[in-house]
Amino acid sequence: MDCRVAIGRSYYALFNAAARFLRDNHCDIPNNPEADGKVFQYLCDISSDEDLRDVGGWIRDNRGKRNEADYDLKSTRVERSKDALSFVIEARLYIETLKKAFAGPNLKTIQGDLRASRQR
Repeated sequence: MDCRVAIGRSYYALFNAAARFLRDNHCDIPNNPEADGKVFQYLCDISSDEDLRDVGGWIRDNRGKRNEADYDLKSTRVERSKDALSFVIEARLYIETLKKAFAGPNLKTIQGDLRASRQR
């Protein structure tokens, strides 16, 4: 059970950090189940920063694993501590990527990409 909790909490730690950075930069992130899709869509649209696109891709690709950990109690795939630890470490590294990008010298370019994405 600890592995399931670790997967869910680390996914949401990254998701919430990304949503906060995007909201702080005038992106409309709803407070409903569609938020995951909006977050990874905005991040994947940032053409000037490959690392942020990677963050968006990770959120998109791992939403299913988080769902499995939270809702599929018959699944044993999410019960491996080594896999859960890897998941937690990846999420933590991507949070650091977000912090650096949204505080770094390329922020104006990132904001321009987000503005263009909002207009589409």
